[in-house]
Amino acid sequence: QARNLIPRWNYSAFTPAVLNNLGVIAYRLGLMETARQNFLAAFDAAEKHNIKRLQGMILTNLSAVAIQLGNFRQAADFLQQALTFGKTVARLNNLGALHTYLRDYESALLAFREALELARQRKDISRQVLIWNNIGGLYWLQGNYEQALSCLKQASELAEQTGDLFRIAPIHLTFGLIYAEMGEFEKAEHHFSELLRISRQIGDRLNEVGALSRLGFLRIRQKRWDEAIKLLEEASEIAAKSNHLPNHALALLNLGVALEGKGELEAALKAYQEALKIWQDISDPWMQAWAWKNIGDVNEKLGERMTGKERERHWLQAVDAYWRSVRLMEQVREGVGKEQMQALFAQSASEPFYRLVNLLAQMGRAEEA
Repeated sequence: QARNLIPRWNYSAFTPAVLNNLGVIAYRLGLMETARQNFLAAFDAAEKHNIKRLQGMILTNLSAVAIQLGNFRQAADFLQQALTFGKTVARLNNLGALHTYLRDYESALLAFREALELARQRKDISRQVLIWNNIGGLYWLQGNYEQALSCLKQASELAEQTGDLFRIAPIHLTFGLIYAEMGEFEKAEHHFSELLRISRQIGDRLNEVGALSRLGFLRIRQKRWDEAIKLLEEASEIAAKSNHLPNHALALLNLGVALEGKGELEAALKAYQEALKIWQDISDPWMQAWAWKNIGDVNEKLGERMTGKERERHWLQAVDAYWRSVRLMEQVREGVGKEQMQALFAQSASEPFYRLVNLLAQMGRAEEA
């Protein structure tokens, strides 16, 4: 209504703020393309009226959308421009999130800690909750569960003071991820279920997709294939509608795992290939590697069902997929720098490598194996 009144009353100076607020609402609802269009229009209007403060804010918001869409190069460009207007909690937090997606965990931690210090200085409790949760997620990615849980407890204590459900929801996601990794599935399910309940209550589509995907993954661990498939198909559908590419790809990957577990190999292969295409489009080599590894697994199983040339065809495709997976994982491992992280990535890379060696031996290619 405000936007529609602006031309009638000639209040064009209000246009950037109104469009920016529309973008924020769309972002929270998971409507990424709508958010992006509003932010771009807001930035053009802010430039026209030379409103510097809003220009920096809108560029920060555009970087957040670009991160969620998996367009990391564009996110870096927006952040670089935003930081010329000065350092803010939001900009430093987005910088940390960008480094996290790019697997540069050391730089991510530095950015998050700087953001946290600034948030403390400004007594911004809501953003402190967000940053503590992000730091906890960072430690989880590095396998340091004790430190991760400690950070999340800090986030939870602060979140109770705000009562902001948009800040509380992501904490449940990170708690669930950690407990699932630790094998404490009841605790993980509790947190993912809470995440789903809160997300639906507040209309947060991004976290709704995250909750459905993770609950689906738990059903996979329990070998409850049909329940997993139903949850993951719903997650994939919502993510596709909101154009949230990383979440869509993850839902498709897990859907493939569920279909593979049920024995529907052709459908699983299709899901893995769709996930791979998204991760190639957004240039995420680590997740591409896992998609290739799963494509190799399915082709190996399909080959076992066949004889003669059909078996050989599927097994050759599996060998190619495993090689692609190993090379991508090595590429990521070499780029992380830190010895501890190199060891972690090398451990993951051993899985497709092991499958490759076994399959080559089975095919009679002993020297290569």
